[in-house]
Amino acid sequence: MKHNEQEIKAMVKKAYSAATPDVLESVLSDCKKLKGRVTPMKKKNYLKSIIAAAAAVVFVLAGVIGFGTYQKANKVVSTVALDVNPGIEITINAKEKVLDVKAMNDDAKKVIGDMNFKGSDLDVAVNALIGSMLRCGYLSEITNSILVSVDSSDAAQGEALQKRIAAEIEAILNQNGGGSVLSQTVSHDAELEKLAAEYGITLGKAKLIQQITSASPLYTFESLVSLSINDLNLLMNSGKLNLGGIDRSGTPASGAYIGEEAAKRIAFEHAGVAESEITEYECEMDYEHGRMVYDIEFSGSDSTNGGYIEYDYHIDAENGEILKYDFEHDDDHHATPAPGSEYITSEEAIAFALERAGLARNQVTNLKAEFETEHGIALYEVEFDANGYEYEIKVNAADGSILKFDRDYDDDHNHGGHHENPTAAPTAAPTQAPSESYIGTERAKQIAFNRAGVSASQVKNLKVKLDMDDGRAIYEIEFDAKGYEYDVDVDAVNGNVVDFDKDAIDDDDDEPKPTSAPAGDYIGTERAKQIAFNRAGVSASQVKNLKVKLDMDDGRAIYEIEFDAKGYEYDVDVDAVNGNVVDFDKDAIDDDDDEPKPTPAPAGDYIGAERAKKIAFNRAGISASQAEELEVELEREDGRMVYTVEFKAGGYEYEVEIDALTGEILDYDVERD
Repeated sequence: MKHNEQEIKAMVKKAYSAATPDVLESVLSDCKKLKGRVTPMKKKNYLKSIIAAAAAVVFVLAGVIGFGTYQKANKVVSTVALDVNPGIEITINAKEKVLDVKAMNDDAKKVIGDMNFKGSDLDVAVNALIGSMLRCGYLSEITNSILVSVDSSDAAQGEALQKRIAAEIEAILNQNGGGSVLSQTVSHDAELEKLAAEYGITLGKAKLIQQITSASPLYTFESLVSLSINDLNLLMNSGKLNLGGIDRSGTPASGAYIGEEAAKRIAFEHAGVAESEITEYECEMDYEHGRMVYDIEFSGSDSTNGGYIEYDYHIDAENGEILKYDFEHDDDHHATPAPGSEYITSEEAIAFALERAGLARNQVTNLKAEFETEHGIALYEVEFDANGYEYEIKVNAADGSILKFDRDYDDDHNHGGHHENPTAAPTAAPTQAPSESYIGTERAKQIAFNRAGVSASQVKNLKVKLDMDDGRAIYEIEFDAKGYEYDVDVDAVNGNVVDFDKDAIDDDDDEPKPTSAPAGDYIGTERAKQIAFNRAGVSASQVKNLKVKLDMDDGRAIYEIEFDAKGYEYDVDVDAVNGNVVDFDKDAIDDDDDEPKPTPAPAGDYIGAERAKKIAFNRAGISASQAEELEVELEREDGRMVYTVEFKAGGYEYEVEIDALTGEILDYDVERD
């Protein structure tokens, strides 16, 4: 507390009075006792005593006032956070003097180095830290975005400080090739503080990620936490996310990626269309399954069938690999074969379908045939019932070949009702597939090769096995091609790709193992572990069964990191030089040896379809009334019973897998509709 001059005088006067007691009565009393006696007396200097007492009081008061000043000088008034990938928090007092600088990760420790900012001006500290980030390469033409967050006890002062610091940093970046500055004020929020503490990030970065996930259901907090501010900035720009309370300047760098033009060229060349033929083009940068991707959608004219073909490509932003592609004919433009076209008639298609099923026309009921296009291929979809089975056969409209054959047991015909969960399932592996039931080995191989994007001539070490998986027949197809090992499971009945795995071939015998890398070359085991934990969204204390190995993969040194955490097994490959996550795999821990396999359980054991739906809607942040095309299926997956809930809402398609016993969300997937 600060005292004015009058208050200090009053305090001194009071202290003076206390130090000089009223001795008049005592003196007079003694005089009465000594009446008539003459006693020589020494003259006492009371003035010295009074002055000494007063000085002591002043000294005490100065101490009190000095302590108050000390407290004020060391009181945290504001916290300024700087996030790039390094995360740094600076606490300051009312005079903007630095009290402490805290590194939130190893990158931040490198930036701070041996610099001591205690007692320095905030502006000096910020300039020095930004300079260090530039020198260390954390701010460059490849990654040029920084987030400034201010948490202040005074809202008005905090906002003013935010704008000033952001402007200062922007000026520094403009002098060094330019950059993008994001700035915001933050306030204490229990949930936000918990997230920041859990993931070891600043409150400012936690708030930014929280706002992105609120604006788009495609992302989760866990999936975005390991991204740099530049990558988050790219997602915001590409997705056109308008986040409240965030000021932005400049353009985020994309030099670490191939660029939209290159991605567009890859998509067009793969689709076999010229740019001049393209309509309704759209490209967005996205983050899927641990990597940045270009999501490119466009339409092109169909010279063969007429109308248009709609394309959707997902291309790895770092290396240009086509991760996913889909194309289909726009049925609104072409619903029936064009007059005089080369296509077979519907009657001819029916004849081919019946021949494939081994049936005569008079043996079937509910017969219908519809002309349509799928993935750019014109076909007839022929459906009918016969002998207690439902048939769905897709016939190529160009040559009459069978593209898909599906025969299902007709529950309605045989039991008078539909049963969602038949209890009896085949357990033995099929040895000889009936020709009318399975697609055949050759067709399964072709489906697997198409999924991998390779031709039969490129394939080596091919293995094909017909087996049973969770009650359904599948073709397990393994092969090598283009430097990768592929493992593809194809449904033996409908030809759907059930599982797809692709791993780089590691020729350990041909490549030398790194033994002792120079200290300056590799990031080190500890840094690699932290990168892996951050990518998985776990802390070191949650990790069990940790294994770390330095190895060579396709000519580059990587740390292979395996561990268990939160009920999952993780396998993360980290580039030993630059720290990039090269490969990431996460699987639920299946304790098959310790837990009995679930069998059809009594209804009371499972949470039920209604409860599962509610859990799924809550996760998606919608109400039941907003859900369309809802499907709920109870099935066995990885040794446990799960509810798979699929629905559409708000322009998105949702698929949620929920543990049928506990209600735990095992998998959550959202895609644009």
